[in-house]
Amino acid sequence: MRAVVGDQGKAHGVSGARHVVVWLDHVKATIINFTEEASQEQTVRSQLSHSRAHSDRDQSGSGHVRDDFEFFDEIALLVGNVPEVLVVGPGLAKTAFQRYAVTHHPALAAHIVGVETVDHPSSGQILKFSKQYFQGVDQLLGDER
Repeated sequence: MRAVVGDQGKAHGVSGARHVVVWLDHVKATIINFTEEASQEQTVRSQLSHSRAHSDRDQSGSGHVRDDFEFFDEIALLVGNVPEVLVVGPGLAKTAFQRYAVTHHPALAAHIVGVETVDHPSSGQILKFSKQYFQGVDQLLGDER
């Protein structure tokens, strides 16, 4: 199992939480499970080497980072079973994770309510963005979910 940081590596969230945000790139993921009153953050890192993410003009290859499916599985495990999940990040990893979830974790994929591009914010900024995002989702969908 990978090194998980936060809450002693437990794969559970805040009691009664309806929302989880996953910020990820190809190197690490930050999973924040939260309510209005409390939040829990966990971080997991990819075990693949990503030292050559961008290609040089004189080098062969696409320059694209290979997806780490074990990393995606670990993220899915940490997210668990919550009603609404927001996936955010700066590059292609967020959409690769969503596509992987559709085929390998369909129950999780059904709960992903959005995939948004954000740069490299702090945990506090991720949480603030997510709370605002979910307020909009909650207003649109109402309480009958």
